[in-house]
Amino acid sequence: MKKHSRPINTTEIKRKFDAGQVNFNLEVQRNYVWNKKQKGMLIHSLICDYIVPPLYFINTDAEDKTLHVLDGQQRMRSIIEFLSDELSIPENVLPFVDEVTRNNIELSGKKFSELDEVVQEAFKTTNIPSYTLSDITDGEIEECFMRLNSGTHLRKIEYIRVAGGTEVRKIINTLSNMDFFKKTIKITDRQRERFVDQEIILQCISIFKNRFDLSGKSIQSLAENIKEDNITNEQMKQLEYITHYLFTAYEDDPDNSFTYLKKVNIPVIFKMAAVAIENQIDVVEFFDWVDRFFEKLPETYIETTKAGSARKENVQKRFNIMMKNFTEKVLNEKGEVKEAV
Repeated sequence: MKKHSRPINTTEIKRKFDAGQVNFNLEVQRNYVWNKKQKGMLIHSLICDYIVPPLYFINTDAEDKTLHVLDGQQRMRSIIEFLSDELSIPENVLPFVDEVTRNNIELSGKKFSELDEVVQEAFKTTNIPSYTLSDITDGEIEECFMRLNSGTHLRKIEYIRVAGGTEVRKIINTLSNMDFFKKTIKITDRQRERFVDQEIILQCISIFKNRFDLSGKSIQSLAENIKEDNITNEQMKQLEYITHYLFTAYEDDPDNSFTYLKKVNIPVIFKMAAVAIENQIDVVEFFDWVDRFFEKLPETYIETTKAGSARKENVQKRFNIMMKNFTEKVLNEKGEVKEAV
């Protein structure tokens, strides 16, 4: 691995972005999650010459002029938003001191276009230290990202995405782009930004593999196991088929009104879909059963969705309750029941 350093100013960042020469989509990257105050305070820091951490880029091709961002997405996007007049400096911040006149210039609440010309110029010419890493392997990229963020609060799923390696990210990215996880499940855009959909997918994979502990520690162990042993092509086809089966069950709902398709229930529903497929249950019959089940939830099931809902005993209990109901309501005339493995 080689490391090259140089300063990059805010104007170059914006010009590169406008030219399509900024890539925020490295697989290890976090989503854009800063709030308005965090963004605004970064802008104030740059204007008033406070210290800002360096930006880190990856370059695997000497002819490639694109900035492949390893660390610094939040800062760079904030700069781009501010120069595009889409972001304001927070209220009640210290003024800018003009080095020539020594006058204080008010900054609070202002967008870029509302700033004095001298302040605009100061911001546009502000330099940020940057490092470009080349001759670097995927493993070194993952290790660099982890070390750069060792002092930053990474949510468990963000850590797992990186620690699990390329194969884990490939699997969860494939499934997260399928319609059931992309359109149907009940999570907010904010939760998607924080990879909650991908956390649910890993929980679905866990329960599909008969690992009923869905806690963060157990999911991390699962990701590490996948990194070592991988998922077979046959297993991946099964996961994709179950996901498609579930979307088929719910695709005729234009209002997306099935409120039970939320994080605590989805992994068990996913497992039950696998059982239904194994027993050749028509998707409409499966949907009718799930909908009826959640219309009149047993109190014993509700109890498992409260505190500690991801613990093995609670997840196993939810599955057992659903399995018993499914057997009684759907499979009672089919003889021996096949469980998905």
